[in-house]
Amino acid sequence: MIHLRGMKVPRGNKGGPLTNFYASSGFGPPNTTEQLRRGVLLATVASVLVLVGSILTWLVYTEVFGSKVPIMGPLVLALGCLLVVLSTRQFYIVWKIKSTTPAADKVK
Repeated sequence: MIHLRGMKVPRGNKGGPLTNFYASSGFGPPNTTEQLRRGVLLATVASVLVLVGSILTWLVYTEVFGSKVPIMGPLVLALGCLLVVLSTRQFYIVWKIKSTTPAADKVK
C-alpha cells in the first residue's frame, strides 16, 4: 500500500482509471491497435463531414436556402479537412511504430 495524503492506494493495481491515458500518452509500450482504431474513426468522421460540407456548399451556391447559412458549408469542409490531416497523422504513427519494431515472423 502506498499512502498519499490519507488515501490508501494499492500497489500493482492494473485496472485503474488512467490505464488508457498511460497507453495513449507514451508511458507504456506502443499500442498500434489503439492508434489504428483512432485513425479509422477520424477518417470516417472526416469523410462524413466533407460530404455534408460539400452538400451544404452546393445548396448555398444554388441558393436553396437563400442567404441564411452561407458560411456553414465551408466551415464544415474545413473541419473535415482538419480531421483528414489528423487521421493521416494517426496512420503515420501506426506505420512508424510497425516499421521500427522488429517483426516476430522474420527469420534470419
